[in-house]
Amino acid sequence: MKKLIALFIALSFTALIQSNSEAAYKFFCGKDWQDIDAKSYPASVKTEMKALLLKSANDATMFTGSPIVAKNDANFQEFVPFVDSVYAAKEYTDIPLQFALRIAVMKAQGVPDAQVRVFAASLLKKLTPVQ
Repeated sequence: MKKLIALFIALSFTALIQSNSEAAYKFFCGKDWQDIDAKSYPASVKTEMKALLLKSANDATMFTGSPIVAKNDANFQEFVPFVDSVYAAKEYTDIPLQFALRIAVMKAQGVPDAQVRVFAASLLKKLTPVQ
């Protein structure tokens, strides 16, 4: 029941973001991720919402045949702090959530920071024309 309530909150929250957003970006990104922290929900609810959003982003990549996190039983709550650290860097707030999850997985696997920065920079370069 808790997961169902958290999912409902997450979905209603994303609908609010899409309707009230002043920015004209096309993806759920760091700006939206940080908006969750700005809400007055308990920390456990925020973490659950973020984990559900990460799971949704990962599920969307399954259609490509190469999901970001291959395990079906993955605990996406363990990736929340990594994505928090990605979006803590102001220059990365425009990175879409699925790529932030990819960066979080890289960090969790111990990929060197220099390689992560190169990947993030290439993403931002490709995103510039989209925005």
